[in-house]
Amino acid sequence: MELLYMQPLGNESDVLNIDNMEAKHRIYRSIDGGDTWDELTNGLPTSASQKGRISLDISQSNPNVLYARYADASGNIRVYKTNNGGIVGSQK
Repeated sequence: MELLYMQPLGNESDVLNIDNMEAKHRIYRSIDGGDTWDELTNGLPTSASQKGRISLDISQSNPNVLYARYADASGNIRVYKTNNGGIVGSQK
C-alpha cells in the first residue's frame, strides 16, 4: 500500500475568500499511489469559517501519523492529529 496525502493549493485571493475556502481547503488521502483520492473529514473542521491555510506534517517513522494545522481567516490556529492514516482525527 502506498499512502499519500494532498491539500490542493489555491492562490492568495482564494485564502481570503470564504466562498472558495469550502471548495479548496480540504485534505485528501490516497492508499493506491494516487490513482484514487478520498477526502479526510472525520474530526476535522467542516465549516468554511474554520478553514483557511492548512499545513500538513507526516511522521517520518510512521506514515499513518498525520498532523494538520488549520489557520482560519481570523488568525485562530488549531492542530489536529490522526494515528490511523486519516480515518479519525482529533484536535490537539
